[in-house]
Amino acid sequence: MNMDIKDLIAKLKGGSGGAKRGGGLTGFFDKNPKMKIIIPAIVAAISVLVAIVIIATTNSPEIDTTPVSGEGQKVEALPQDVRDLEDIDVEGEGVFDDVAIAKAKITAIYYNQDGYYTATMVTETKSYPNLQVGDYIDGSSWQVVEINDQCVVVALGEKEVTIKY
Repeated sequence: MNMDIKDLIAKLKGGSGGAKRGGGLTGFFDKNPKMKIIIPAIVAAISVLVAIVIIATTNSPEIDTTPVSGEGQKVEALPQDVRDLEDIDVEGEGVFDDVAIAKAKITAIYYNQDGYYTATMVTETKSYPNLQVGDYIDGSSWQVVEINDQCVVVALGEKEVTIKY
């Protein structure tokens, strides 16, 4: 019962040794000529279905999920506008002064695809999303002069204050 590769190929093509007609794959396709069309059509349909399933399950936008300032840091998402917190009664409300800057916190720093940082700063009375270098805070004279992955630097004339993330 030892059969070498040449005998196996010959048997598949047309029977044992190729002498006998009607055996193997050639014989099958000779007896069923429509199968020459049906089998490739089934294989093509299965391939198309598999491709559609793969595309449908892996279709996600390309987002850079690399953390900017380290792993495991919590980011708080805030609304994209300045909001007043009416429950807090602070003297000088609405004015961004030395007291407000001393109590300010940076809640998020983002590095966007255009190659610059934006930050979200929160004081006792307001949040300031999407701050960029050059922005003035709350219509005051305090200006954002630097944002990096660890802090935001704001300045009022010669006076600079660093607010750490």
